[in-house]
Amino acid sequence: MVYNEIRALFRLSANLAVRACARVGANRKTAKLKDKPVKTFKPTSADYDARIFSFREKDWAVSLTLMNGREHIKIDVGNYQRGKLKGRKPTSAQLCKHRDGNYYIHIQIKDKAPTPIKSNNVIGVDFGRRV
Repeated sequence: MVYNEIRALFRLSANLAVRACARVGANRKTAKLKDKPVKTFKPTSADYDARIFSFREKDWAVSLTLMNGREHIKIDVGNYQRGKLKGRKPTSAQLCKHRDGNYYIHIQIKDKAPTPIKSNNVIGVDFGRRV
C-alpha cells in the first residue's frame, strides 16, 4: 500500500523500499503480538541482500546501494574477521547505526552444519527457549 509513496518520497531503489516496508511491518507485527503500542520507529538498521550488497576481498570494501546510489566503502576488519571472510562470497549483510553514532556492517556468511558427533554421554540440549 505504501511502496510507491516510499519510493517517491525517499527516492529509494525498489529493493530498499521493499526492505523498509518489511522492516516496519515486522516491527508492527511484534508490537501487536506483545500487545504493546508502537510509539516510534527508529530506523537504526537496513537489511541488504545480494542485489544491493557485495563484498570485495581484493581491497576489503563493501559495495552498498544507498539513497543516492551505489557506494564502495572500505571496511576496517580485524584478523579474526579477515580469516572468516577470506575466500568467501557473502550475499547478505545488515548496516547498523550503533548507540555511539557510528555505522557498522554486519556481514553474514553461510556454512554447512558440521556432522554431529556420535556420543552416549549427552549432558543436555539448549533449545534457546526462555520462560
